[in-house]
Amino acid sequence: MLAGLLRAGFAVTATWPIRTEASNRMRNQAGNALASSIVLACRPRSETAGITDRRGFLAALHAKLPRALRELQQGNIAAADLTQAAIGPGMAMFSRYAKVVEPTGETMPVRSALTLITQVLDEAGYDPAEGLARATNVSVKGLEEAGILVARAGRIRLLRRAELAADWDPTTDERTPVWERTPAVGEDPAASEGTMG
Repeated sequence: MLAGLLRAGFAVTATWPIRTEASNRMRNQAGNALASSIVLACRPRSETAGITDRRGFLAALHAKLPRALRELQQGNIAAADLTQAAIGPGMAMFSRYAKVVEPTGETMPVRSALTLITQVLDEAGYDPAEGLARATNVSVKGLEEAGILVARAGRIRLLRRAELAADWDPTTDERTPVWERTPAVGEDPAASEGTMG
């Protein structure tokens, strides 16, 4: 779709994330799906649009994409959708040029531009897991300190109940998440509440 828009002479001018997707729709029940619709506003590219090289495009991304991402985070968008939504501002930078030239002299394809946009997001320190945590008023570090997940080398995983420390005692936790108060499958909730204090 993006390549078609560019071939037709359009440039992305704005990105509008809109909360339109119902959480109980059939697609969500079968797997992952965006909670927002990402609307790209486009206009005909200026006839005086210039040409840049890979280095110039990367410089533009580094200069403007982090701010665009912060603006998206302040909008009405699910944290899980930020990575997809960030494609809009990145493509706005890419599509404002008549073309972006690779070191080989060839025109950069949309696929390569998307790869660079993703790399700049990673370099800017955008962490989808941290974004999700922040959206629910917690932090990945706080959840790790609470002992309910492990974060290593950019991968995050919730601990299973059986993986909690043998001497784990929720009454001594400085921050007891709701997850720790949830009874295990087959466990009597009343008994669980008794041990939780």
